Amino acid sequence: MRGQAADRDEGTLVLRLAILMIAASLVAVAALTRSSPGTTIAVLVWGAAFGAVPTLLNTAALRSSAIPDVGPAVVNATFNIGIASGAWVGGWTLQAGAAPTAIVAATLVAVSLLLTTIRR
Repeated sequence: MRGQAADRDEGTLVLRLAILMIAASLVAVAALTRSSPGTTIAVLVWGAAFGAVPTLLNTAALRSSAIPDVGPAVVNATFNIGIASGAWVGGWTLQAGAAPTAIVAATLVAVSLLLTTIRR
């Protein structure tokens, strides 16, 4: 299903929707830190939305690059940078508690949503 959506012109719309769902889930995690069922549902939505992101990003990268091998390489490099910086920022904010960490994460995801609207 995700691949089919990515192959159509709506692929960037689906990517933005997935990113929006991730940001909303992170805000919900911050708001529902004392509710196990609420946090569980928010994390499930977060996971479902994130599952679409790699396919959609690779498809967008393949379409935007004149050289097909460059797009996935850039996506891979940005994921590695995201993992490393996410660990650093996460460790830094975790000292403040779960809610501030989720808010920082939601803010970073919202910035990525804005970046998907920028066209060359």
